[in-house]
Amino acid sequence: MQPWQAVIDVQEAQSVGIDAFALNVASTDTWSTNAIQYLFDAAAQYNNFKLFFSFDMIHFTHPSQFLGLIEQWHNHKSYYSHNGHPFVSTFYGARLSFGESSPSNGWQKHYREPLQAKGIWTYFVPAFSDAMGSPTGFTYAFPVIDGVMNWDGAWPYESDGQVDAFGGASYPVNFIPDDFKGYEY
Repeated sequence: MQPWQAVIDVQEAQSVGIDAFALNVASTDTWSTNAIQYLFDAAAQYNNFKLFFSFDMIHFTHPSQFLGLIEQWHNHKSYYSHNGHPFVSTFYGARLSFGESSPSNGWQKHYREPLQAKGIWTYFVPAFSDAMGSPTGFTYAFPVIDGVMNWDGAWPYESDGQVDAFGGASYPVNFIPDDFKGYEY
């Protein structure tokens, strides 16, 4: 990605009523951090266009690999916040415990607590599509979350159950017109 491409992406998105991008981040290599910089620079040029991180936990193996990005960008005027808290998501990660007794405890100790120690209280809405078990028990299995992002919303699984209530947690609606991941190594 080049800076001009980021400007066009933001401009075209805003022209059709899209007001935010989820940045599915799978690397902190230079090519990725440059693209992030270009997108934040572009978003800053347009009123109220927002960005937030969704960390790809198929590629990352531990939150320590991406916490620096949250620390760097959470205060940017174009970073999306919910009730004053930077909005952060993931793609997968429900089965990762990072050496703790459960995935929820792992996310608490290795994601939440290091950020909170630095005064950063995120609004954590992961896409734990890899979670096992009943959807009705999801918020009880993951008290560390504030809501759930559904990256797989366009194609339900055969085993999906119905959830009438989500225990006060957020469930944002997303729009994925073209599920594409471009990597430049």
